[in-house]
Amino acid sequence: MEQNFNGSKIRNLGTCKKFLQQSSMKTKSTSSVKENPPPANGVLNQQKLISRLSTGICQIADVLPRAELVLQLYPNSQIRHLISRTYAYILRFLIRSLHWYQESKLLHLVHAITRPVELRFDDLIEEIRLLSSNLTDLASASGHAEQRDMHTEQLEMISEHRGMHVEQRKSFNEQRVLKKKVDYLTKLLEDLRETIINDQAINASARIELRQDLSDIQVGHIMSLISRSDLLDPIKSLQTALFMRNRRRERDKNKGIFVLE
Repeated sequence: MEQNFNGSKIRNLGTCKKFLQQSSMKTKSTSSVKENPPPANGVLNQQKLISRLSTGICQIADVLPRAELVLQLYPNSQIRHLISRTYAYILRFLIRSLHWYQESKLLHLVHAITRPVELRFDDLIEEIRLLSSNLTDLASASGHAEQRDMHTEQLEMISEHRGMHVEQRKSFNEQRVLKKKVDYLTKLLEDLRETIINDQAINASARIELRQDLSDIQVGHIMSLISRSDLLDPIKSLQTALFMRNRRRERDKNKGIFVLE
């Protein structure tokens, strides 16, 4: 319902623009009244009414593009409601102006006295002015709210950036400490490897030297024994072995006789 009403108001504004152009021509035609001077109060009221209509039309011409721009920038419910009210009062003002435009010259003179501009148009013009001022204030407040939201988002982004910077610095420090530890362990492993290699080389050379020394000593000892000892006579050795065997046999026989007795 509200959308249809707003759409009809916007469509009627197009026809009202034609009326704005024609009203300026009407104001020129009313200037011909001066050729047949009416009463002084009627002339003054008529001039005042024409001046007031011109002021109201100029005010409407300023309000319409500003309202359209504000609606494009801040299309919220409050702005839409305020613009709808502004369009409604503009249409009421234009309808009253159209009725005045369609009156005859005689009615213009009569209504200039009986229905002065203060009673006929000032309430609508003042209401349009107030709505326009409220629209400007609301647009300014919406702009401030938008700036506040942007400022809040910027602060959040700055805070996140600082947090990321702190995390990066912390990670960099941890990586540097780990690198130092890895370098230290690598150095220890290299030192240990060199020590093991040196020990193996020393032990190998010592074992080789020891083996050579033992071999030389053993060979020398054996050779000395061979050179110093007399060779045994094989016949004497055989006689000795036979004697020892016979003696062992006699001993075994004697043991058997003692057992039988």
